Amino acid sequence: MPELEDLEAGLKELRKKFLEIIQDLRPDLHKYCSRMTGSALDGEDLVQETLAQAYYKLSLLQQDIPLRPWLFKIAHNKCVDFLRRRRQKFVSLEEETEVSATPPDEVERQEMVSQALSTLVYSLPPKERACLILKDVLDYSLLEISEILETSIAAVKAALHRGRQKLKTAKPQSRASVSKKSDLLRRYIDLFNNRDWEGVKKLLREDVHCEVVGDWTGLGRDSAENHYFFKYARSASQMQWRLALAEVNGEEVLVCWKKISEQWQPSSLVRIEWEKNLIKSIRDYMHIPYLFDEVNLILNE
Repeated sequence: MPELEDLEAGLKELRKKFLEIIQDLRPDLHKYCSRMTGSALDGEDLVQETLAQAYYKLSLLQQDIPLRPWLFKIAHNKCVDFLRRRRQKFVSLEEETEVSATPPDEVERQEMVSQALSTLVYSLPPKERACLILKDVLDYSLLEISEILETSIAAVKAALHRGRQKLKTAKPQSRASVSKKSDLLRRYIDLFNNRDWEGVKKLLREDVHCEVVGDWTGLGRDSAENHYFFKYARSASQMQWRLALAEVNGEEVLVCWKKISEQWQPSSLVRIEWEKNLIKSIRDYMHIPYLFDEVNLILNE
């Protein structure tokens, strides 16, 4: 139907303009979400959810409300929901009287920020964590933080004080590193790197969910073969690709490397989930240029 095609084209153009407008905000949104969740990939998933909800509700946004704090408010709620789903203890930030404390000097502040990046997820309740990330990582004002978290400035100061005190005595923690390479992932890597697409197809569940984050989603083995793997198969003669195991935030993932001017460069991170020795989902973070700036990539080769 011509009318439906025109409508779809119009919606795509609107979405494109929306993403262009918020493009410069995405790296900071990702910093916030990844530090709240402790995972660069979970953080990006929440950025995607945030932008989807924001785009859907854009018509409800009042003209006098700034876009940046509105997006961070949505992102914060997404993070809290995520942490609740992970069944982590949720501690609400109650209204408190203003705490009198000498602000840390710049050197101490930078040391605290560095330590916070490795301990926040494990030692602080979500609201204290949020205040520290917004203030000490993203340099938001107390007023902006109070508006994002929908609380008072006094409560933000109290949360900052409590969080900083805890971080001074917190021992850095990390997730348990992956002890050995996954045989299933290595099998997938070998098949992919040998361009054995029939072999790859046999590893997929019939109802496999395949996604290039922010660009394309498909359901089913045929969809994955004809759209996702077809791109790699088609470009194999002009461009060299290879997969390798890596560790990101304690999670075993794949890195897709692309050869550019005789040098191998990381192109995307790939998260794979298995069920009964078959792949049930592939999430390829191919079009997220800032993601490699935010991950501590440990190659498992």
